Amino acid sequence: MWLVVGCFLAIAFLDIGFLVKRTRRELVVYGFFFAFVFILTLLQTMGVQIPSPIMLFDVFLKEIHLSY
Repeated sequence: MWLVVGCFLAIAFLDIGFLVKRTRRELVVYGFFFAFVFILTLLQTMGVQIPSPIMLFDVFLKEIHLSY
């Protein structure tokens, strides 16, 4: 788990330097997605079963009476 945290910190350190020079909106969007992926990765590393997004999409399509 510490290897995952270290890798994410290294990536954040390298990427945020370039994003600070750009607009604030890009930095916020990047931070949101980066935090989301970081949390998902930590949960998977700790052994938490994360459901597939396709399953949620399938339920949504069935609710609106569509199929693929």
